[in-house]
Amino acid sequence: LLFTFSSLRLGLHLVLLSLLLARNGVWGFPKTPGHPLHGLMDLRNEFKISLKLARKLLSEIRSLACLFADTHLAGVSLDFLPLGEQFPNVTVNFKTWLGLSASKRLRSLSGMLSHFQSKLRDLKVSERGTGGPFRRRLQVAKLDLRDLQRHLHFQVWMWMIGHESPVEKDDEEKGLLRRLHPTPSPPKSSWLQMIQTYQLLHSLELVLARGVRDLLLLSWGHKPPGT
Repeated sequence: LLFTFSSLRLGLHLVLLSLLLARNGVWGFPKTPGHPLHGLMDLRNEFKISLKLARKLLSEIRSLACLFADTHLAGVSLDFLPLGEQFPNVTVNFKTWLGLSASKRLRSLSGMLSHFQSKLRDLKVSERGTGGPFRRRLQVAKLDLRDLQRHLHFQVWMWMIGHESPVEKDDEEKGLLRRLHPTPSPPKSSWLQMIQTYQLLHSLELVLARGVRDLLLLSWGHKPPGT
């Protein structure tokens, strides 16, 4: 009798599970009739979470850049300050941007943010002894950047599973990663360090602004050519 009851309960669980999967898909990814689930995973809900995190982080970094400029670079004209070779140039024309594949958007954003994670960790040492509010807000931004990266890594992984093949870096992306590869640098003056700190924050702001647009497009479910 015990065996029969256990078998019946297991059978009911399997039936309920199959109905749930058939109706709602796995992990929130809807299943399209006539197509394999792994080939059509809908990551839009995941993209919406990343979009929310990216918007929050963009606001934090923009505020940090303004705070740093006001407290450390008062009176300095920053409008024409170059970003520096160690930071990525995210400028792209609209037609090229619209034609980017979803996988390239995700990989490019994740790769650039990994570079900034390393830079922000180093910034903690160079900014030691400055005002407490800046350090506290910078720490919050670091944690939010870490959370955003975790979501992006998961989305890249799920995209690779859905397409059943490893995603190769194209020539443009390989060149970007080579330019962003950290290299040892000689000691800098305090003035140059302050300039580069502002460049770092402003460059991250531009990357996040581009990332917000990418994630907004992905969360809408738009599929540009090549996706």
